Amino acid sequence: MLPKTLFRYYPANQQALENIKLQCFFFGGVEAFNDPFECQIIAAVTNENPSVIQMMRERYSNLSDIPSQIREKVREMDPVKFTAMIKNSAIEMVAQAKRDFIANRGVICFSERNENLLMWSHYASGGSGVCLEFRTDSEVFQKGVRVSYKPEPPVLDALEVMKTTFSGGDPTWIFVPHAERPGWSCRHPRS
Repeated sequence: MLPKTLFRYYPANQQALENIKLQCFFFGGVEAFNDPFECQIIAAVTNENPSVIQMMRERYSNLSDIPSQIREKVREMDPVKFTAMIKNSAIEMVAQAKRDFIANRGVICFSERNENLLMWSHYASGGSGVCLEFRTDSEVFQKGVRVSYKPEPPVLDALEVMKTTFSGGDPTWIFVPHAERPGWSCRHPRS
């Protein structure tokens, strides 16, 4: 549940003043974050589930839009080689989905506190900027999510993601915040 108010630290620069004057928010791209570990996930195969491997073999052996020579090679492929191929494909699928997701999103971050020295130092020009308070009952905050930072990036089981995706599931698994400072973020599709 959102608190009644959140705070946003702004630097002492022309762009921040323009945004404040126009009463608008800038939803920046994840690629511009100052922390290179923000929004990182590790795609790996943590559980080599034989039923998922078998499901993928059957799927690729029987899809009519795959050329018959490839379907036949899939049927005949050594199980160890097929498993390795599927694992690599799953990891790349997760990596591509993450890239696509991030490319089409903007993020703005808020704080529950207005007296955080580190925030003043990093985001408000060493204390010469401003910290504005916002009521969270406006529409822009309704998609806000609490960020729960962890010391390590989360690990996503790529085979499970592949199974969910190919079973018609929604890949909502991709938005996973990770490090250790409390805060709030609002996501927004970039136009």
